[in-house]
Amino acid sequence: MTEQKQYTLEELKEKLTEKQKIFCHEYVVDWNATRSALKAGYSENTASETGYENLRKPQIKQYIDFIKNDYEMLCGI
Repeated sequence: MTEQKQYTLEELKEKLTEKQKIFCHEYVVDWNATRSALKAGYSENTASETGYENLRKPQIKQYIDFIKNDYEMLCGI
């Protein structure tokens, strides 16, 4: 099993598309991949599949973790 490369926040911001970044920010609001994909501008016909695929991408998972950790710090969790 290979270890995933850990990117910095700046690297992730450069690697991800705008739609992917919007997807991540929307995902931490209600944890629903399909709704997040729709809000990010993905097709209604493929939103469910796209949301699922996005969540399997290591770079997207890392970006979501950065966002989630920022929210936790702001909330004092």
